[in-house]
Amino acid sequence: MGWISILAGMVALVLGRLSLYFYALAISAVFLNLPAIQVTATSVIPPFFILGAMGVVIVPVIAKRKQRLPAPDADSKHIMNTAVLFCVYSCFTAVFLPLVMANTPVLLPSAGIDAQVADPSPLQLSIQNFAQSAYVILGTLVIFQCYRYWEEVTKLVSIMMMFGVAINLAQYLLVQFTPLSFRSLLQLNVGEDYGSTVGDVVRFSGIYGEPSYLATFAICAVGFFLIEFGRSRSFSSGALHLAFACASIALVWLSSSGTAFLSLIGVGVAIALYGLVVFIRSHSVRIRVILVILLGLCVIVGLSGTILGRFSLIFADKTSSDSFINRNASNDFSVTILRNTLGFGVGLGSSRPSSFLMALLSNVGIIGTIIFAILIARTLFKSFAIPSRHSTAFALISLLIAKVIAEPNISLPLMWMLLAVSAVPTQAPHIMGVPGDAIPSSGFITRMGVASRPGTLHPEEPHSRSQ
Repeated sequence: MGWISILAGMVALVLGRLSLYFYALAISAVFLNLPAIQVTATSVIPPFFILGAMGVVIVPVIAKRKQRLPAPDADSKHIMNTAVLFCVYSCFTAVFLPLVMANTPVLLPSAGIDAQVADPSPLQLSIQNFAQSAYVILGTLVIFQCYRYWEEVTKLVSIMMMFGVAINLAQYLLVQFTPLSFRSLLQLNVGEDYGSTVGDVVRFSGIYGEPSYLATFAICAVGFFLIEFGRSRSFSSGALHLAFACASIALVWLSSSGTAFLSLIGVGVAIALYGLVVFIRSHSVRIRVILVILLGLCVIVGLSGTILGRFSLIFADKTSSDSFINRNASNDFSVTILRNTLGFGVGLGSSRPSSFLMALLSNVGIIGTIIFAILIARTLFKSFAIPSRHSTAFALISLLIAKVIAEPNISLPLMWMLLAVSAVPTQAPHIMGVPGDAIPSSGFITRMGVASRPGTLHPEEPHSRSQ
């Protein structure tokens, strides 16, 4: 299915339409683990990285011809420099550490967690090390493309998220309400093929191969749309974003993922804290509505036997499964790897636990994890400096919450796309069409809170001039 975004991106590059290319690139990030090219049974190349590779050569040529080169600001430069540092260091570990730490017991990415927890495999330099290095390099190059040649953020992320929610809901409706022969013709997931069961509930995986991937995307979308709803300045915009937020929560529900429900709680707490800070700063009526909605959801969950029963069923099924035990064991084993390698890890692409944090620690070690944490911190610091990018920041926060709980892929396209758009330079006031300096300059609370003084301007993303 990802070939659609590749085709759109190729047409955009041929026609010299940078805006269409970046929209196609963003949409391709929605396809997460879906292959554009199947290398082996366990190795695929997602469409996001194929489009990113195409753009590396062609986008600079188009941008130079059209003279669309926005000037980078200091925060964007910091993000770009940190991304390059992480890329260089992680690629160094991918080649060097498997040679130095040879035969160290690891959980090979290609062999599966369940089969290796009791019998880990010896570390050796493999194709996975080079593949993950290539993905990190391409992800960094996508960050550079957005950093150097793109101008808007929120609209791009909105289209990406709306597309992802819409295509997953469309698949669910087709599965539920169309004949089996029609679904088979379209090669849609049907019956037991589109998910396992929890009790008598069939788990829905959307366009992905596993319900956990649907849950990961949906959690990210929930964080984005709830903050966009809070930012909306018109009834129609607020209603649209609230509808997509509810649709995203519905996808979480359909996935029947224990990971998703835990992540949803974490996202709810993060949004509530954010709403409290902004409310204290600005007394925003819309933020009050968000807080009331979150409180209402808590009351509904607390009073609804059906919802509590679903939670209990999922958690009971998950915690009693061999998969849950093995995934916890894989995370514990990652700590052992970190200790055995004196904190250096075994190299990018060498081991695959169940948690993103454990994947970072066991692969790129403490140094690589610190560099990545600095990258995230700088990304969020810049995003919270601009009210129109708060929703993008929360999309990244929501995604990271889900990944830390149970999504280990360092090469996840959605994460790299969110990092990329966060590196887009802040436009100068005359380009943005507003007089003076409209951007808060310092202070975390200043960055978190929308401007509350009468007459203070809120910096919004400009319409793209890259055509």
